[in-house]
Amino acid sequence: LGAGCVVVSVDYRLAPEAKFPGPAEDCYAATLWVAEHAAEIGVARNNLAVGGDSAGGNLAAAVCLMVKDRGGPPLGMQLLVYPGTDALRDTESLRLFGEGFYLTQGFIDLAADAYYPHLSQDERRDPRLSPAYADLDAVADRLAPVFLCTAGFDPLRDEGEAYADLLEKAGVTVTRRRFDGLIHSFFNVTGAGRSGPAAVAEIADAVRAGLH
Repeated sequence: LGAGCVVVSVDYRLAPEAKFPGPAEDCYAATLWVAEHAAEIGVARNNLAVGGDSAGGNLAAAVCLMVKDRGGPPLGMQLLVYPGTDALRDTESLRLFGEGFYLTQGFIDLAADAYYPHLSQDERRDPRLSPAYADLDAVADRLAPVFLCTAGFDPLRDEGEAYADLLEKAGVTVTRRRFDGLIHSFFNVTGAGRSGPAAVAEIADAVRAGLH
């Protein structure tokens, strides 16, 4: 409600039954469907956004790259909430917060084993899995503006912020926000406490501003 926009939730296939690149391709197909059926679902085809948090942020970033690589529909914004951006992750935040802050190193490893166990280390650089390895310079002038936020005590913090750095270096318009006192998954905490709901409200305001 705060964003003032229509939200289409994508029921993409899940790992371990559906491994990479299945979920990414599902999300790309859903983006095409929304663009093609924009009028009947009451949205503006020339003002679409893609967004998600955590694994969803990874998929949203991948879709934006796929849209540009494949000549897909124009996007007005990408919302990336503590996204996973590098399947080869080796960051200080992972070392600092990999235990005791809700999202753990163990769970990250379990998710990786479920989603892309068949990929070599080099294959894990595929931008549909690791947007950080995309040739951003080649598509920067056609990438949608980005609102990227992270949580201060999140193992994924540094890779999300590193991706923001790469986007900015390539010339993409990036608005970034670190919610210092929060942990991974705060985006799902809307009915308890104050910090989580306040962060969600701020993100909704950013979406509203980005699409209006």
